[in-house]
Amino acid sequence: MIRLFAGIAIPQPIKQSLTLLRGPIDGAHWVADENLHITLRFIGTLDPPLAEDVAISLGTVRFESFSLTPCGVGLFGTPEKPRLLYVGIEKDEALQKLHQTIDRRLVDLGLSPENRTYTPHITLARMKGRSRRVANYLNDHSLFKAPAFAVSRITLFQSHPGPHYQPVADFPAIDATPDPGSG
Repeated sequence: MIRLFAGIAIPQPIKQSLTLLRGPIDGAHWVADENLHITLRFIGTLDPPLAEDVAISLGTVRFESFSLTPCGVGLFGTPEKPRLLYVGIEKDEALQKLHQTIDRRLVDLGLSPENRTYTPHITLARMKGRSRRVANYLNDHSLFKAPAFAVSRITLFQSHPGPHYQPVADFPAIDATPDPGSG
């Protein structure tokens, strides 16, 4: 069985700015730099033949490159019972459309549709227990804004225990510049 999700890899300069947001918060388990990403669609645990079908289907998604801007810090849960700290993503129509397209493709394969509102974000930390410093942290970092970055490919990731996210396949935008090292 293979646990998969479709996402957007974060460029190294953006990862560096995100690591500067780490701070002393009780119960915060900060996400490793190599695991920072934007989830487009959680897929779930699949058997290998269906996982292959998912990869083939994602390879048929057509989209043009677009830019995203990470901004603001948010919280899933409440300051009294926090679950996850994240950096938000400025509202972007191209991102929403890409999420919807991927969701439709996966439903066409027989997977369940996304059952919650899509909130694009970059997970910074998973929270365990109560934290006295979460409200202050949110206030201190509410104006955070990283530079915009180009999205020219989507990535199919495999999730391993730890957690560790391994890129399985990349699918370029229709206008993406080919990698000079490929071919």
